[in-house]
Amino acid sequence: MIAVLCYCVDAVGARKKRHHKEKPMNAFFSTQAGCVVRWLDLPGDGVPLVFVHGLGCASSYEYPRVVCDKNFQGRRAILIDLPGYGYSEKPKEFRYSISEQAAVVCELIAQFTA
Repeated sequence: MIAVLCYCVDAVGARKKRHHKEKPMNAFFSTQAGCVVRWLDLPGDGVPLVFVHGLGCASSYEYPRVVCDKNFQGRRAILIDLPGYGYSEKPKEFRYSISEQAAVVCELIAQFTA
C-alpha cells in the first residue's frame, strides 16, 4: 500500500526553510512519457507517502522541508519530479496533460508494488 499526497507549498517559503541534506535521485525510464523520470526515496517506516507537485514546481525542491516536519517523523517519502519538471527529462512529444502525468505516477508506484 502506498499513500499519494498532493500538496501545494509556497515556493518562497520553501526557499527560506529548506533544511535537508542533498540526496542522489533515483531514475526510471517511463514508457508513458518516453523519458527518464527522477524521484527521491527518503527512508522511513510505514506506508510510503508519495508527494506529487503541482504544475510549475518540482517535488525535489518543494517537499524536502515538508518531509522534515516533525509531523512526518520517520515516514518513508517518495518525492517525484513529473516529466518536464525538476530533474526529470522534458520530452517534446509528451502532451503534459494531467491524465498523462497521472499515468506516469501510476507507473512509478507500480515499481514499488511489484
